[in-house]
Amino acid sequence: MAVLIAPWRVRLTRANDQRWWFTIWLVRWLAFRLMFLAGVVKLASHDPTWQDWTALEFHYQTQPLPAWTSWYIHQMPVGFHRLSVGFMFFAELVAPFFVFGPRPIRLAGFATLVDLQFIIAATGNYGFFNLLAGVICLCILDDRDHTWLIRRAKLKRQHVEGQAAILETRSEPTKPPSRPRRTLIGLTGGILFAVPAAGRTADDRSAITVRREFTTLSNRAATGC
Repeated sequence: MAVLIAPWRVRLTRANDQRWWFTIWLVRWLAFRLMFLAGVVKLASHDPTWQDWTALEFHYQTQPLPAWTSWYIHQMPVGFHRLSVGFMFFAELVAPFFVFGPRPIRLAGFATLVDLQFIIAATGNYGFFNLLAGVICLCILDDRDHTWLIRRAKLKRQHVEGQAAILETRSEPTKPPSRPRRTLIGLTGGILFAVPAAGRTADDRSAITVRREFTTLSNRAATGC
């Protein structure tokens, strides 16, 4: 997706062509689809642990390679796990729609989605998946939001302004994107809209099977069978 936004040239220089608005919304659609379908597959699976908000009572011990923090979170009271499920459903089923709203709403959606990925990364072990999901969420922000984040990182204001002045003096007249580029963007958008999330559904079904087996073994251990 980044290829559709980056300048099409060998040398790493500042882009002198306009970013087609459709490319930005296409990446935002990818972020929406990733987050929203993550919540849909949980409800579409008809797993009773998701429907009665008890899934996280088993999740931290049945996820792939639990992290050392998973044991401590697993010991939290039932109310904490129910509240966590509520936040997860809000972040995956409601917050993704904020992607298509005005800037204040998009900022709230960005904060919610990134917070969810940070919590999952802190209590789980999914490799770089959460990092990639967080990077995709950066498309929700505007250019001025990126500038604000840089300043919040305690970079010198004079340095930022100096670099901006240098880039402004080197800027060239912009031109609309070429027809081949628009064609490639359109084809990519069609693929994103058409291809279903079959792999994610299969992974969710596998997780459901593991949780059911874990619940069965726990019940047998509790009854002494």
